[in-house]
Amino acid sequence: MAVSTGVSSQVSIGGSAFCFASFQDGSTVERVFNPNAICGSRDPIIQRVVAGRKTIQFQLTHDATRPILDILLGLCGATRTGSGTTQAPWVYTANEAVSTTEIIVNKVGQKHRYTLCRLARLVLRGQVGTQPIQAESTWVAADEIESPASEFTAGTVDNLIAFNGSSVTIGGVAVDHDRYAIVIDNKLVPSWNASATVTDVGPGPRQVLLAFACPYIAANKDQYWTNLAVTPRALVHTISNGNDTLTFDMGYGVLVPKSPDILGASEEIRLQQTWEAYRDGANPAFTFSLSGT
Repeated sequence: MAVSTGVSSQVSIGGSAFCFASFQDGSTVERVFNPNAICGSRDPIIQRVVAGRKTIQFQLTHDATRPILDILLGLCGATRTGSGTTQAPWVYTANEAVSTTEIIVNKVGQKHRYTLCRLARLVLRGQVGTQPIQAESTWVAADEIESPASEFTAGTVDNLIAFNGSSVTIGGVAVDHDRYAIVIDNKLVPSWNASATVTDVGPGPRQVLLAFACPYIAANKDQYWTNLAVTPRALVHTISNGNDTLTFDMGYGVLVPKSPDILGASEEIRLQQTWEAYRDGANPAFTFSLSGT
């Protein structure tokens, strides 16, 4: 008997295939039945169960590179300005819509086509260590179908981005950090009518966060105490591999206060900071800029 292994799988987003780290499928089809039906036996009758709604959702994880970031940032609820293969830079500004794409996954046993995919949640995270920065995307799709004839066109291959050299500033002041996460949660709202699949998906009240951990030392203490009040701060986070650079701007960040923990005698005390993005009139809640060659 043949064996299917992950090394032979592929993922294509919007017609371009990229290396990926994992694909976790949470799709399911409901079973419609009445658990309180009384039919003279403890065991249910096969004629009294039918297929219900399809819930198509999954999570992808990619190592962060300029080409895959360009794809994901353009689908996370942002409008891209800039063109060409050499960016100087491309800018992604928060908008009110969430666009769709098609994702095809070669699961070796069969190719699966996911239609009208919307990016529900994007997390960019990194930390000190040997793993590259990761882009974790959670998707909601309309349907999942067999795709035996699909071809995979290789996307652009580019260098990984490590955590080394990452920087964060609060109000223009640099802050040391050993980990970070940027979260864009579109809080999508699916609409179900008389259909086995969703009939539409709308954008919900978006939440955008920047979280990181810095040493809790006297020089950093005011980052906690001063921001207990709702005091908007401009935050900037940058990652780079020397050629490609991604910068995240949160113009009006508000701290979600969390007093530091003490985890043990030999553990460093660190201040966990989570900032939530707000807009100010026409000024957007967030922007990304992506440059490189």
